[in-house]
Amino acid sequence: MFVMDDEGFCSSKPHKKSAKAVGSIMGRVHPHGDSSIYEAMIRLSQEWVMRYPLVDIRGNNGNIDGDGPAASRYTEARLSKLAEDGLLGNLKKNNVDWAPNYSEDEDEPISLPALFPNLLCNPNMGIGVAMACNWLPHNLTEVGNLILKYLETGEMNFDNMAPDFPTGGIIINGKDLSNIYLTGKGKVVIRGKYEIETRAKKTLIVFTELPYTVRTEDLLDQIKDACDKEDIVGVEEVRNES
Repeated sequence: MFVMDDEGFCSSKPHKKSAKAVGSIMGRVHPHGDSSIYEAMIRLSQEWVMRYPLVDIRGNNGNIDGDGPAASRYTEARLSKLAEDGLLGNLKKNNVDWAPNYSEDEDEPISLPALFPNLLCNPNMGIGVAMACNWLPHNLTEVGNLILKYLETGEMNFDNMAPDFPTGGIIINGKDLSNIYLTGKGKVVIRGKYEIETRAKKTLIVFTELPYTVRTEDLLDQIKDACDKEDIVGVEEVRNES
């Protein structure tokens, strides 16, 4: 995001080729291959993954069914308005520490002057020595209200807090959430949301929201397998109408 901002991939300007951004990032600050850079850019643009996308991709950036994106030479990218104002604002005023890049021919910021609480509002995964951690996405308004309440009273009340997944769904273990927030351990169980419809004298169970990170095709295969094994009975057909 720093390189994209520095080279004018701004929300107020036209999209530029993603390959151009990938090349600049790899040459200036990221001593790894172009595929890992492009995969990160794509993930930051996927609205079914990110609660608040930070990159705006024009072109095929994949889909919830698990299909991959088009190559970087075909897509175009720019920063989202939120990334510009919430993570990069006033960066050129030297309000964070800088360090030499891997080739030591220029400096890069070691952190971003984030006003937007990205780690709390967007999903993230961290892997360390003998441990792993997942941050779940949350609603910015709810996070902001919690921060304000803490500043005013010094207390953290999680009674009205819950993850806010971009794909929707229903959290069915809501009673466990307060303890999860207090201890940092636990799991959130999500159920898909469905409606019952009648078409041509047939009853249909239509899922309108899926649990977070569940791929449509994988879910269809699991339902079909359950029907074949007669774990589920009475289902004549399973299909994807999205």
